[in-house]
Amino acid sequence: MKCFNFLDLPKIQYPTYTKFIIYKNVLLLFTNGFDERAMHYIDSLSENIIENMSFMQYHKGGVSFGWNNYIPIGLEENSSVYPLDGDMWVIYESKIV
Repeated sequence: MKCFNFLDLPKIQYPTYTKFIIYKNVLLLFTNGFDERAMHYIDSLSENIIENMSFMQYHKGGVSFGWNNYIPIGLEENSSVYPLDGDMWVIYESKIV
């Protein structure tokens, strides 16, 4: 797992992370409590994408991603992703850290 400075994390509208876990070597950050859909979403990704992901930050209908080497196609800023429950999340930020 890659080490990075917390200053590398996105400081979008809600910069205070209240919960975090490590899941499949990805740091998951939550601003308003734990949401299992983040883990289910990671489970839906290919192993190559998961291995490239440093962190995922979730907040109320949106996510931000930090990547090790490259930003995967379809996971760029302002794109949308769909967790398995049929909801839609906007990607606020997606960057290499």
